Amino acid sequence: MLEILTKLPERFLENQEYVYAVGRIRALEVSLIDKQRFERLLKAGVEEMGRILVDTDYSHSLSELLNPSTFENALQNEKQRILGLIDSLVFEEDVREFLHLEFDYFNARVLLKGKIFDRDVSDFLVPLGNLNTDEMKQIFENEEYEKLPENIVKAIQDAISSYYHYKEPRMIDFIFDRAFVEHMNVNGYPPFLQDYYRLLTDLTNFRSLLRWKVMELDRSRFRDVLLPGGFIPEGIFLDLIGEPVEQIPGVFSRWIYYPVFLEGTKYLNTNHSFIRYEAMVEKLLSTYIDKTRYLVFGVEPVIAYYLKKMKEIKNIRIILVGKFNGVEEEILAERLVV
Repeated sequence: MLEILTKLPERFLENQEYVYAVGRIRALEVSLIDKQRFERLLKAGVEEMGRILVDTDYSHSLSELLNPSTFENALQNEKQRILGLIDSLVFEEDVREFLHLEFDYFNARVLLKGKIFDRDVSDFLVPLGNLNTDEMKQIFENEEYEKLPENIVKAIQDAISSYYHYKEPRMIDFIFDRAFVEHMNVNGYPPFLQDYYRLLTDLTNFRSLLRWKVMELDRSRFRDVLLPGGFIPEGIFLDLIGEPVEQIPGVFSRWIYYPVFLEGTKYLNTNHSFIRYEAMVEKLLSTYIDKTRYLVFGVEPVIAYYLKKMKEIKNIRIILVGKFNGVEEEILAERLVV
């Protein structure tokens, strides 16, 4: 019988080895940018943003951060700093490696597209993974894929096969997304981290379902884009591919996701945009992350801090890109989750 997820999971493991690490994280959390400061950043000009950020983690790189030509590098450096910190606090090697793993998959995806379309993609690589980006470039240039981890090799092979069969670049993205999630499903990571990605998988699959229907794509290929391992079985999404868009959220009325699915679908139908849905997804995931707030022991608060910092950096980037390109404050506000 299908178990319906009516509330957010709370699977935490106590580990007293993390007493110091959790204490360190609690001290660092005070410096996270809160809702009020983000609201001030939204209203500020670029120069004023510098004054608002002067006592934050970004104070050491403000000149670079507020420059349209260098802000991406400043944000990447902040990610690198945070990953270094987390590496120093996490005892489990597999958890440390996993937090870098998404960048390995990202780089492999970028390099494969560069190989297929004969383009230099060096500027798009992110040196935050477990694998050295220069070595990865050499591997792709020489097509020595066997030197890469087995899961990434399989993703490369499947992506090449799928691309040349369908002649659609987006199939490369779908293949790598699936490979990353499958890696999570077959490894024994902390339950808190597993459940985070199971939630994200369901939310991603629902978005894929809506996008597939709105774009009127080939129904027979919808199965290829679904991610495995979520709380919602893939078969439920497959069964809904023929249903009217406005009726789909009601199928999930008893699930924790229902408000997100309902509001996101309504906004999509009215505004032809996933902005509201994406923001509500981030809000739900943030609520899940915040469940670690009162934990004293365990790796969960450390992982939660990492996820919060990645969200903070993402929000800073949204604001900066918007400011540099003259995007209206109201539009930026819709995309932020604070």
